[in-house]
Amino acid sequence: PGAPHPLRNALYARCGFFRSSYDQAMADESLRLAYVAITRGVSRVLWFARKPQGATALLGPRESQGRAR
Repeated sequence: PGAPHPLRNALYARCGFFRSSYDQAMADESLRLAYVAITRGVSRVLWFARKPQGATALLGPRESQGRAR
């Protein structure tokens, strides 16, 4: 998630047309975009993600990722 947008959040709340905040709408749009990328990838889908930080870095990789099936 990017930086919060106080002005856009205020405009979303003020107009009364949207059920959620601007930040939540952008998070939802990111998930929709990821879904489209996954379902439309013909041969492969490449993901580029930020380096794990905070709690994500502390959790580390799952055990099942290193095992061969």
